[in-house]
Amino acid sequence: MNGVLGNFARLSHFNYDQNGKDWNVNTGRQQTPVSLVTAKSTASELIFINYNKLLSRFLKLTNNGHTLKMSIPCAEDCSQPAVCGCKLKSIYKAVQLHFHWGSPEKKGSEHSINCTRYDAELHILH
Repeated sequence: MNGVLGNFARLSHFNYDQNGKDWNVNTGRQQTPVSLVTAKSTASELIFINYNKLLSRFLKLTNNGHTLKMSIPCAEDCSQPAVCGCKLKSIYKAVQLHFHWGSPEKKGSEHSINCTRYDAELHILH
């Protein structure tokens, strides 16, 4: 599996070697990457809805040239996995997931937790 992920990573033109510092993007207070510090966290609890239900169809990972991604289907009862709480003003349905990963020399996570970046990171888009 590690060799497969390494091959996909080499196809990507995105990198996280400098944690986004070399990206040519507009900056702002709510931009990625984010450095999460648990001691300073004031967020309330994030609530996961329908994540415990069986999904309606088989899952298919796709190489989009940058990462592995997967659409998230509805559950067998037609409900959709979703999140709410944590100061969110609505319920957000899960629609897709994808990965960020690195190499033995470079950490692949986009975000950091307590100044630590990790080998890989899973993003679930809602």
